Amino acid sequence: MKTAELLSTHDLLSLLECATQFATETNHDHLVQTILDSACAMTDSPDGAVLLHDSDRGGLFFATARGDKSSELLTKWGESSAQRVPLEGSKAGRAFSSGEVIVDQRLDDDNEHFKGVDEQTQKTSQSMICVPLRAEGRSIGVIQILNKRNGDYTPRDTVLLEHFAVQAGAAMRTLRLVRELIAHMGLYSREDNSDLIGRLNAPAKVERMTLLFADMRGFTQLCQSQGNAANTQAIVNDLLTMYADQILVRGGIVNKFLGDAVFGFFRGDKAPTRAVQCAFGMLERFQALRRHWDESCNQDLAFLDIGIGITTDDVTVGTMGSARVRDFTAIGNAVNLASAFQHEARGGRRVLVDQATWFAVRDIVADGDGPKTYELRKPDQTVGVPYRQYHLCASSLATTTGTGSLSSNTSQNRWRKEESKLGIPARTSFLATTIFEPLRRGFSSPIG
Repeated sequence: MKTAELLSTHDLLSLLECATQFATETNHDHLVQTILDSACAMTDSPDGAVLLHDSDRGGLFFATARGDKSSELLTKWGESSAQRVPLEGSKAGRAFSSGEVIVDQRLDDDNEHFKGVDEQTQKTSQSMICVPLRAEGRSIGVIQILNKRNGDYTPRDTVLLEHFAVQAGAAMRTLRLVRELIAHMGLYSREDNSDLIGRLNAPAKVERMTLLFADMRGFTQLCQSQGNAANTQAIVNDLLTMYADQILVRGGIVNKFLGDAVFGFFRGDKAPTRAVQCAFGMLERFQALRRHWDESCNQDLAFLDIGIGITTDDVTVGTMGSARVRDFTAIGNAVNLASAFQHEARGGRRVLVDQATWFAVRDIVADGDGPKTYELRKPDQTVGVPYRQYHLCASSLATTTGTGSLSSNTSQNRWRKEESKLGIPARTSFLATTIFEPLRRGFSSPIG
């Protein structure tokens, strides 16, 4: 039977409508959700998922899902989870690897069906269509549709989803290329920053942001002592990946990699809080990375450390450069100050922030010292601009109690005395019982 005989006029119009939707979507998460919603609607299926390939781990993760257990699926099997659906021993993996559509009307009796997801979510899948998502001649993921409401999946469902998957794969490829281009211009983010994308060709604007610089200490010594360039490259790649993960998972934007350093910024509500969460997340993950590097390196890498500078202020944001070579970035005193703080963050003082950031986060920080006066100036300047600098201690993580609260009255009293000397208004009594739960939740988030 020919394809044209299987699809109705309504089916063809639905495909055309989907193509129009895909062509206008600029947000990756929205596109993936639109793909799944459309596929479920076309096949009268209440449940489904889009799984994408993780080349680093060699498995599939749930990019989005529908159904009663969708939130649990994304938590346990999503991009940021530690688990992956295997390519071998799963229907989705077989569809991905073979490039062929897999249809199964009776999953409960199928020994080849990967039941790890069903077991964890405690929901049994009854029937399934797995259609590979392909782009540039290779599979990038799978559309998985489950539990048709009325009857079995039909040849019409299979043919319709095959044509639909071609459109969806092409749309994801196009959007991926656009995202990579925008990321190379300095706008690498998981959030919807369509307003910034719209400003790529517009005049620069002033916006209040929280800026973060992070840099590894000991990189020069590492390069000089490592005889294997591949090992050095692997360490740097691990480091930059960690930087990006920590910034992205907290809604930030990765603007630049600068050798072994990163520049990122945070916009909108609670930007300073998210930046500080990111900084402490970086510190925690860096310790894990260093233990991992120790296993593959004979040299003692205890000299490696990390320094972070954070500031909050108005900056100029826009595309800078020539007509042919341009870069989206932020410029201003706050950027220079964050960079200077990052340079100073060494010798055990790993996270340094300015006063604006401190005022925004002081109720969730439990240990540290300051303020001290820091003068921002160039080497040839005799007079600089004074700022107040605060040191936030990563060691506060070690004092977390079972409820997530932190006890550090000594450091709080020290801060009160220093602020009083400088004429800074006293904080509220809430700080006496500081709650660190937002940071604790940030630290416990699994990173892919």
